[in-house]
Amino acid sequence: ATGATFRMIPHVFGNPLLSSLITGFVAAVAAYGAFITPKIFGFTYSTFGNIYPAFAVLLAFNIVTVAVCYWFYVRKSANMNV
Repeated sequence: ATGATFRMIPHVFGNPLLSSLITGFVAAVAAYGAFITPKIFGFTYSTFGNIYPAFAVLLAFNIVTVAVCYWFYVRKSANMNV
């Protein structure tokens, strides 16, 4: 996770205790992401002989997360404007 994510969390949740809990969870997920991404590349390379399926899965995941962020934060009628 980037520094922007950690700065955004208190604005989204408001409650200091809940914000600190969510920040810890996000840090744990970010650490796991650095571990799992090379594993995904290795699995697709050993299974398919190339890493293109891993790129496709990660690209699809990123497109979904951008769409979710847009839906909840960017559009005018979003409930959680930050």
